[in-house]
Amino acid sequence: MNEHAALCPRCGYDLRGQVATWHAPGADVEGACCPSEGTCSECGLRVEWRLVMRPELAAVPWFVETVALRRWRYTSVLTWAMAMVPWMFWRRVRLEAPRRTTPRLWWMLVWWILVPAIGLLAMAMSISAINTYGATTGWVWNGTAWIPPPPKVVTFVDVLAAWEVQAGL
Repeated sequence: MNEHAALCPRCGYDLRGQVATWHAPGADVEGACCPSEGTCSECGLRVEWRLVMRPELAAVPWFVETVALRRWRYTSVLTWAMAMVPWMFWRRVRLEAPRRTTPRLWWMLVWWILVPAIGLLAMAMSISAINTYGATTGWVWNGTAWIPPPPKVVTFVDVLAAWEVQAGL
């Protein structure tokens, strides 16, 4: 039995006092009677003792905070996808689930900073390429909207000049 894990998942209150009441003073641990549920005397959260004593039982295989650090890259996509459907996300991720800070920080770095930055870079490169190589259409991006080319006025002199070039005069 791991007494260091007997903490309330919500407030962090030490629940070892309740665990000590499971067996009579002086009795051995084999005679202990463990209830399946309990209540935190600090915040009133109803807890399942099996999840308080062994938080790894509440671990969700696709959640980035509960997996080993080497697997965060694979689970970060699934965590992001499940976060798009919050009612399913919170139905599966329990308060008792173990929390690891490092994968969470990597997940935040990737999905909040790198992915938007890559998207903005790709958009800027696309706009630059369209402005550079799409000059045949004449449409230009001014930073907020596409601007059509100004209308070209064709005069009789322009027609004569084009005719001279075609005729080789």
